[in-house]
Amino acid sequence: MFDQISNPTIDIFNGINGQFIGEASFTLTEAAEKALLQLVNYNVMPQKLTLLNLDFYQPSENYTPPNMNEPVQRAGIIRAVFRDSVNGFQVPYEIRMRYLARARDPGINPYFFSSVEYTNVMVDSAQRTSY
Repeated sequence: MFDQISNPTIDIFNGINGQFIGEASFTLTEAAEKALLQLVNYNVMPQKLTLLNLDFYQPSENYTPPNMNEPVQRAGIIRAVFRDSVNGFQVPYEIRMRYLARARDPGINPYFFSSVEYTNVMVDSAQRTSY
């Protein structure tokens, strides 16, 4: 069982043609962290996820930002460290999913969003990673 998530990042792809859009760091809301813990611990699929302070530090030449007007189809790979509630071990996890993305607060910088909402989340896999 896991009880906490840290150091999340996401690789984002165009949900239609699969082109790499960019890599971003973000902060999980309390509800999003709970939803991902439910996914990993109990295989409960999240309905939606809200990411805060989404910061594209590795945008590609195919980068197109999410917008507020209509959701865009995306696919992503969330990488994060999950803490084991029994022994405190830090376990790297990778979650592959498809979703609709909509910016909630686009701001001035096209590579930073204070809030992005993912809906219609469909998880393809969630597994421990090893190197």
